[in-house]
Amino acid sequence: MKRFNSKGRIEAMPSIASAQSISLPPIDLDLDVLRGLKLIPERRVQLEFKASMLMENLVLQESDLMVSIDKEAKQLETILKSGKRRLELLYRSLDSLFGNDSEEGSQHSGRMYSLVTGVAADLGLRRNVDLKLAGYAAILHDIGKSALPHKIMEEIKKKSNYLNNDGYNLMKAHVLTGYMIAEKATRDIIDLRDMAHLILCHHEEMDGLGYLNLKAEEIPKISGIISVVDSYLAVVRKRSYDPATSHENAMNEIKRTSGLPFDVEISRQFNKTKLKNLREQYREVFEDLWKVEYKETLRRMLNRNTRHGVRLSDNLRKRYHKVIQSGSVRALERLYVDIRLSPEQQYSPKVVTAFIKYMDKNPKLVEMVGNQP
Repeated sequence: MKRFNSKGRIEAMPSIASAQSISLPPIDLDLDVLRGLKLIPERRVQLEFKASMLMENLVLQESDLMVSIDKEAKQLETILKSGKRRLELLYRSLDSLFGNDSEEGSQHSGRMYSLVTGVAADLGLRRNVDLKLAGYAAILHDIGKSALPHKIMEEIKKKSNYLNNDGYNLMKAHVLTGYMIAEKATRDIIDLRDMAHLILCHHEEMDGLGYLNLKAEEIPKISGIISVVDSYLAVVRKRSYDPATSHENAMNEIKRTSGLPFDVEISRQFNKTKLKNLREQYREVFEDLWKVEYKETLRRMLNRNTRHGVRLSDNLRKRYHKVIQSGSVRALERLYVDIRLSPEQQYSPKVVTAFIKYMDKNPKLVEMVGNQP
């Protein structure tokens, strides 16, 4: 096995891959994945280690990783240098990669572009170069998924229920592959050169429990905006395991994840409905085994929502560990709903407040996203 050093280069370490008869190709990455971030030295070391672990896991599973990254980077560079047509060509490229009705295709990316640039302008990003960065980072925030192992992308394309923990950890690495693709593609494009680290940080959270563990002011403002907008669109979008919800419900959920006041009863009903629909789907698909499969999915949902109990109050944490180990399906459902009624601090309240105000004054945008497939 190989370990990524602080510059993104691979160096030797005791091999797990050889024990599993996996042959890794030589990889030389001359990248500093934390470039441009405001970090003190101690934090940089911590975050470099986190990034290296995500990449090591992916390299073990995807032997053609750098081939995929280089291919996507070259195609992206060609599009970004294409002048006035580059937005049109970007959307076509995303549809070709992911499908236009996917969560990574042109419909989703177009909505991301509109909402992110609007909120960014309201938050004071007035310079054209900043708004251009925000817009293109919003469009390309999930480009790293194009380099993930085929089996993971198949699960995403099928919109299956929740990936297992191994699959989820592989999927997290898309922020790193996205950074690598964007960094290679924009080396000679001055006005987009900072886009790569905005893509890198779009799954970070205020409490430091995001993919790379950045927290608070370490997270670029534009990345924080992308994260909030993406979460909102995920809630209002109809998916195979989750019905579309109203704008009001989605806003209530966004408030909850930023620690702002939210309507407890609306949140309770929203999450009960979500579980009811998920339970019915499992009954249809898994027949006699539905309860076993559904119970395991509930456990995974609770693990991810709470970061294995870390993001909970003392009382809820004790209950969480007890129910995860031996709880019935009903106990898991009740715990899920109660946890979702607890205020969180995932996203910047300042960004969420700006997003809410922006949507309030743009009712046509609310209608547009409410009609998405």
